[in-house]
Amino acid sequence: MMEEIKKPDLVETIKREAPQLATVLREMKEGLDVVRSKVEALTAKVKADSYPTADGMSYLEAKHLLLLSYCQCLVYYLLRKAKGLSIDGHPVVRSLVEIRMFLEKIRPIDKKLQYQIQKLTTAGASVTEQTLSEGKEAEKSEDVSNYKPKPDLLADKMEDEPMDGVYRPPKFAPMSMDDKTSKQERDAARKEKHFLRQATENTYMKDVLDELEDRPEEIRDWHGAESKEQRKFIAQYERQQEVEEELFARAPRTKEDKKREKRLKSRSGLHGLTESFDDEFKFLDEDGEKQSSFGGSGRKSGGRSKRRKLRQSLFPFAMGNSSSSNTNLSNPKNRLLEEHHHHDKLKTHNPTSRVSFLRSPLPWLFMFLFFLPLILISTTGGGGRKTCSPTYPHLSIKDQTNSSSLVKDPEEEQEEVEDDDVPPRVPSLYPRRPRMFNTTLDHVVFGIAASSVLWETRKEYIKSWWRPGKTRGVVWIDKRVRTYRNEPLPQIRISQDTSRFRYTHPVGDRSAVRISRVVTETLRLGLKGVRWFVMGDDDTVFVVDNVVNVLSKYDHTQFYYVGSSSEAHVQNIFFSYSMAFGGGGFAISYALAVELSKMQDRCIQRYPGLYGSDDRIQACMTELGVPLTKEPGFHQYDVYGDLLGLLGAHPVAPLVTLHHIDVVQPIFPKMKRSRALRHLMSSAELDSASIFQQSICYDQSRFWSISVSWGFSVQIIRGIISPRELEMPSRTFLNWFRRADYIGYAFNTRPVSRHPCQRPFVFYVNSAKYDEGRRQVIGYYNLDKTRRFPGCRWRLDSPGKIDSVVVLKRPDPLRWHKSPRRDCCRVLPSRRNTTMYIWVGNCADGEISELEHPKQ
Repeated sequence: MMEEIKKPDLVETIKREAPQLATVLREMKEGLDVVRSKVEALTAKVKADSYPTADGMSYLEAKHLLLLSYCQCLVYYLLRKAKGLSIDGHPVVRSLVEIRMFLEKIRPIDKKLQYQIQKLTTAGASVTEQTLSEGKEAEKSEDVSNYKPKPDLLADKMEDEPMDGVYRPPKFAPMSMDDKTSKQERDAARKEKHFLRQATENTYMKDVLDELEDRPEEIRDWHGAESKEQRKFIAQYERQQEVEEELFARAPRTKEDKKREKRLKSRSGLHGLTESFDDEFKFLDEDGEKQSSFGGSGRKSGGRSKRRKLRQSLFPFAMGNSSSSNTNLSNPKNRLLEEHHHHDKLKTHNPTSRVSFLRSPLPWLFMFLFFLPLILISTTGGGGRKTCSPTYPHLSIKDQTNSSSLVKDPEEEQEEVEDDDVPPRVPSLYPRRPRMFNTTLDHVVFGIAASSVLWETRKEYIKSWWRPGKTRGVVWIDKRVRTYRNEPLPQIRISQDTSRFRYTHPVGDRSAVRISRVVTETLRLGLKGVRWFVMGDDDTVFVVDNVVNVLSKYDHTQFYYVGSSSEAHVQNIFFSYSMAFGGGGFAISYALAVELSKMQDRCIQRYPGLYGSDDRIQACMTELGVPLTKEPGFHQYDVYGDLLGLLGAHPVAPLVTLHHIDVVQPIFPKMKRSRALRHLMSSAELDSASIFQQSICYDQSRFWSISVSWGFSVQIIRGIISPRELEMPSRTFLNWFRRADYIGYAFNTRPVSRHPCQRPFVFYVNSAKYDEGRRQVIGYYNLDKTRRFPGCRWRLDSPGKIDSVVVLKRPDPLRWHKSPRRDCCRVLPSRRNTTMYIWVGNCADGEISELEHPKQ
């Protein structure tokens, strides 16, 4: 570059003042020339499509480049960290994450190519080492690549066969047995395996192992000792359950299987004891010791007949044979059974034994003690009838007046005065008409237990049912969360510190102690006009109008603990059937809440090993002596899957709560959970007393069975299904414990369909409005087209031709002030073939859900 400078004075000046600059510029020019030549050559190859990467790059080369780039970025990252520089937002972090992601993506390819790469590297290493030493031949022979098939070494059998047209079978090479064990060793191994199987099948050994290993107690349907046939049946049933859970389909059961199960269950108990009596001791010989050989000495065919004769003599009613047998009973066990059998024969056949029994004073003593209370009752009741009058101090004067008739006939009053022997009328403990206590929404305070971790999701569930300015309540949370102004939520408070309380459950969460004190902390706020405290979780959805209707039946000045159990039978066994599950919500009267607050802290300290908050509440209620008042409208919903089966066949009771919204599928398809809840509440606002209430009717002309769950869905099924079966929830859901399946519920269930043609066509509510002119709620239900229906060859019309169903119903806010009864429904005539009209309302006199069969 120095030569290119035109001005000689400038060149001389640079050489004189900066001699190093000239050297650097010269080296720079040479480097640029080299780079230019290489770039030009590379560009020419790319333009001519002659570069090696024109058809792609090899996998190993790409992986090496990725690893090299990863190492470079990692070194630079460590350099910046060592110098104390910031890496926030630096491109090297993004490059590291990107390369790491690529390396993770190609890991399955590494797994597939591992054998080929190992084979090539081993082959290359073996070639190199073969020139160095001959000792590597042994290692080469153990290479896994030597076991690959070698077609070249196969012999051609067609060359040796004569072409005379006569078939000759192929000749196989003889094989020799490599097993060099003797017959005695094989017998000993078989004998040991046999005794091990007998020991593991022994009931007593199972009990000992369960106690040593501290296993939980097994709940089973069999009583007594299990016979070999029963154990085989149970194992087969468990394998069938595993297959059904994997395939999510029911395995068909034949009549023989059902008869076999019924026969085995009927043989449990005493008969089961006799069946497996000898199985418990069959690994002992005549002297009570183990048999000396596997199959030789000891009992052979005669042992089985002896055991059968022994059982016949001991339990003739179980074997169907009352004859005794003269069997050799040298075994101490058999001698004991013989004495017991001989004693039974003496009692049965000796007439003098009855006389000796009556001469004993013990039976007469029992008879005297049995008849003495009867004699005392009869003498006391007859003599003191006039002076003794029953009193009920726990009943108020108002209750005693309401329980008897207020207006009396003068003739009846005269007869009562004249007849002094007639006992006074006992006042009824329950009034004839249900008494309502005028509880309103202002008298109810909600205590909601929440978690800061799930607050952003769960608060949307609270918004779906909370009524700002009308409902009162507090959300109790573990720490501060972000709140927004004018958000339709109750006030949020931080729970008190509960670290002073012990919690020793190995699996549960310590927050259970905090949640169990929600009612007490809400009471201590000192709110005015409170009658009931209603507790629930942040994923519990309340229908507030139905909460008020349910609580209006009870006196808030008395001790009431209102709630419901779980739907899962195993959950109720693990905790208690007498416990109100907190997720489903429960209500505590004000008087009971005051008593609970006085002793709850001491009560919690006495139960540190309990799992949750609701079982701590139930333990304290037990100490107070207050039982659970069950209301079926509180739903814990310990299930998975779709709630269509449960909500489509809701019990005849007001819906109070829904729980486990995060676990189950959204109530309405193609909607998020929070939006589905708001959609449900839009129907509940029109007639909350009838939400999810089932009605059953039939289409006479098309032979359809129709089940209406008001405000939720309409199900139309081909054929006739009885109301007894339709009111059972269909199994669209799974049990909380997957292995329990449909046998683990506290209620009856039915399959979704017993025939492919009877798959229900489901119509979900789309909108509802109140018609003031007709004073009716009009609901529009649309067909769920996301469900697939199998082909059907029945000649009945398909409900798939119906696009929408219009349901007409008059609101009935006082329906739960009357005796509970399911609503009736009727199919109305329609001008359009794609629309069905249904009327739902109170049943008329003599109206029932039935299909009138056509006269033949």
